[in-house]
Amino acid sequence: GAGEAPRVVLFGLGLGELAEALLCAAPERRVVAWDRDPWLMRQALARRPALVKAVAAGRLELALGVEIQRLRDEPIEAPRIAHPLLGEVYALERVFLARRPAQRHALLVTGELFVDDVAATLREQLPGGAFDVLPLEPDRWSLEELSFTVQRFEPQVVFAVNHREGMAEFCARHEVPLVVWEIDPSLDREVAPCPAPGRTHVFTWRAAHVAAFERAGFPSVHHLPLAGNPKRRQPPPAEAPELAELACDVSFVGSSLRVNAEAHRARFLEVFEAWPPGTGRRAEAEAALDEVLAKQEAAERRWILPELLRERFGDFLAAWETSGLREDPVALVAESAGARHRAAALSALAPFAPRIWGDTGWRDLPGAQWMGPAGHRRQLSHVYAASRINIDVGRPYQPEIVTMRVFDALLCGGFVLAEDSEDLHQLFHVGVEVESWSSFEELAEKTARYLAEPKRARAIAAQGRQACLERHTLRARIEDMLAVVGFDHRSPVATPGDLRRRVRR
Repeated sequence: GAGEAPRVVLFGLGLGELAEALLCAAPERRVVAWDRDPWLMRQALARRPALVKAVAAGRLELALGVEIQRLRDEPIEAPRIAHPLLGEVYALERVFLARRPAQRHALLVTGELFVDDVAATLREQLPGGAFDVLPLEPDRWSLEELSFTVQRFEPQVVFAVNHREGMAEFCARHEVPLVVWEIDPSLDREVAPCPAPGRTHVFTWRAAHVAAFERAGFPSVHHLPLAGNPKRRQPPPAEAPELAELACDVSFVGSSLRVNAEAHRARFLEVFEAWPPGTGRRAEAEAALDEVLAKQEAAERRWILPELLRERFGDFLAAWETSGLREDPVALVAESAGARHRAAALSALAPFAPRIWGDTGWRDLPGAQWMGPAGHRRQLSHVYAASRINIDVGRPYQPEIVTMRVFDALLCGGFVLAEDSEDLHQLFHVGVEVESWSSFEELAEKTARYLAEPKRARAIAAQGRQACLERHTLRARIEDMLAVVGFDHRSPVATPGDLRRRVRR
């Protein structure tokens, strides 16, 4: 009102340096400073006594987390300044501030790569209306802050990419539905029991995991394959200069898995040495592991690692079972098998000098051209579109799935030679919309064939893109999940069978 001191809204308090500068630059100025992170806010006040004095004097007003809703819904007529770094980090809230309020609210558990895509889709005009989306940070917020956020924002749903222990019970206490979309492997031997799942609905990209969640007490568990986001992945303009720079015959985009493999292997050996009969026998265990992994590699896509480990480490694995350790020892070794599998597949393509986009674990692979990491946004789409053949190699311990790589490359107009899987045949017409390989020999043979038949490869790529647009978009998957929860939808999803029919070809 008239006579009030001029105000500034600071989006992202951080460690307080910008807030202090704004207050010092104009002694009559008032600052409203918001941040998502309570720890950062405490640090700012602890490090900068001037901010504490400004709060006491009424010149600095602090807003935390869900209080950003008040800054939007009770707009303050004041210039808004974004913290130069946190203004980008807090993308969910930045978009929230810029949008008109929606009728429905969703809280999105942060910390996973796919979160931004899920948030953008929830904000679309879905059947029943769009959602306002704000974050929920169980790794950084106290239980009180989490509860305050739910009570203040009143969400119709909480959405989590990947299962987090305790999240179902938390949502049950607040009587809000929880949607979990599991898209990444876990090291745990079993899903922890959940005695009070409330209205939790679990969707897993692996059909083999449905039973594990059901054993843990989750009553609503569904197999739901991955999908692509056509707003992020689409063919670039034909005249884009990057296409000529990135053009190649064969490419692979993905992790070498070596970093995680080495860490997980070290953990397996650490536990082995702590086991009394294993004390002082690390070198022996190392040699036995190498032998097991070599046999698994020779088996190519036939998954025999669990049996091989039981043969060589039977007593140790039996002791592990009764130890109380949460980790699955087979999963710890499986990542090493995955790394070897990927390297062997790409080595089989050495005559074609494949380009590999990924981490430094690929640097020394003979016969390949390591290109470094590809940017997850625009550059990655250009790589997929500029490659005559996009190779897909999954992890041998999850042989039934279709990887995100397949959907992304197809949406960019790329031809995909995918590792064969049960889901691939359920979701696509193999040979019409995508091509597959079942052995390293077949991988090399089909690579040569489709390099010699570019017209046929382009036709398959076009059909594959259309299949993704019609059946395998992120929006379609989210609509199906919300339909299971009970939100308005184009048609009801009453049973897991309804969901399976909807995603299949």
